[in-house]
Amino acid sequence: NAGVTVTGHQGALKVDTVNREIVLEGIRGSSVEASTVNGEVIFDGEVRSGGHYLFATHNGDITVGLPANPSVTVSVSTFGGDFETSFPVKLKTSERHKRMRFTLGAGAAELELESFQGTIRLVERGAAGMGYAREKVKHEKAEKEKDNAAAQAFEDLRFHDLRHTFGSLKISQGEDVVYVSKQMGHSRPSVTFDVYAHLLKR
Repeated sequence: NAGVTVTGHQGALKVDTVNREIVLEGIRGSSVEASTVNGEVIFDGEVRSGGHYLFATHNGDITVGLPANPSVTVSVSTFGGDFETSFPVKLKTSERHKRMRFTLGAGAAELELESFQGTIRLVERGAAGMGYAREKVKHEKAEKEKDNAAAQAFEDLRFHDLRHTFGSLKISQGEDVVYVSKQMGHSRPSVTFDVYAHLLKR
């Protein structure tokens, strides 16, 4: 399941994925929803008066960029994760791992944020927190691609490849050709010699 990046979209937007990140940048719409199970969610777009914005993930982090003087009512729901904000919000310690609701400015837009065990961040647009979130996604994407490449290499590996590796190693280590021939089940040592002659030490 691939990650999703949407840039410069205008109008309503709904994005779902399972195992990867969702990055929404320069979005201009009054209804925006994004949900993933194991990935990060990053939103860096307009939050319009009267608009509704919903971002959810089970295991990932959520980072939302807001203007310096936002007008939004925020609902946060987290169980095992943390909540961080660069805006002046008063929260009781007991609320940090439960549901909370607060208003920034006039509260003209509605913002819902849900993460079961990830960190939820509200940062100012263009701030360091947005850069951190983007770098984290870039790093995780690179690691995922590396893992996929390694998995593909194993999928492409045939039993014959392992057998050939065994023969190559034994011959290059100076093992007797007759012994290697018997171990590999060749009909006669000359078959082994023909295949691995280039590895025989002179």
